[in-house]
Amino acid sequence: MKKWMTLSSILSIFVLWYLIYLWVDHPLLMPSIQDTLMALIRLFGSRDAVLAMTQTFLRLGISIGISLLLALLLAFLSYRFRRFEAFFHPYMVLLKTIPLVSVILILFVLIHFSLSTYAITFLMIFPILYQAILTGLKSIDQSYIDVYKLEEGHLIAGIQYLYFPMTRPYILLGFLQSLGLGLKVIVMAEFITQHRNGIGRLMYNARVNLQYDQIFALTIVLVGVTFLIETFVKKLNQDITQH
Repeated sequence: MKKWMTLSSILSIFVLWYLIYLWVDHPLLMPSIQDTLMALIRLFGSRDAVLAMTQTFLRLGISIGISLLLALLLAFLSYRFRRFEAFFHPYMVLLKTIPLVSVILILFVLIHFSLSTYAITFLMIFPILYQAILTGLKSIDQSYIDVYKLEEGHLIAGIQYLYFPMTRPYILLGFLQSLGLGLKVIVMAEFITQHRNGIGRLMYNARVNLQYDQIFALTIVLVGVTFLIETFVKKLNQDITQH
């Protein structure tokens, strides 16, 4: 039943797309589904376009990886030392509230454009991962911690058998949230900073050349890749949980 609802929802999107295409009645402004599919084929037939898309996803992976490692470290420190959490809290509030456009413009001026996309993405997704991990640590029942201290007491063993298994659902949720947001942020950063190689630059060139079918095709690529990664991560988590 759930699969049928998902398929019907996807079908309704294409129906809505087709109706808007008929209403706009201007293929240059609102490309048809057929034109978008042809643009999609051209994208994957172009070596430069494939390289640009690969570069964007590689940057996203590096940014999320660095953010996750630092979030794990700082969240654990905040969990163990309340004074550190109180000290670090204003930084989290600042990162959560500062406008994305301000971050992009400030970092683009301060650092080289090749590094600005990484820094911008990190600053946007790090608070999500940090808060998710910290919430997971705080949700661990104290009785489990007491048993661990009595039987093991070693920090490495505690991380392996207690903290990580208990916080894994929160880490997964934070990862999935940061994946979608990170992809939006990194493409926007590439678009605004006009990074030499990336999906954002492809979109910028398509906009300048009025190739809106290519913009739609790139959007489909972003949505599709995000969906595939989320599905893979959820399936992996289910397999780990079952075993």
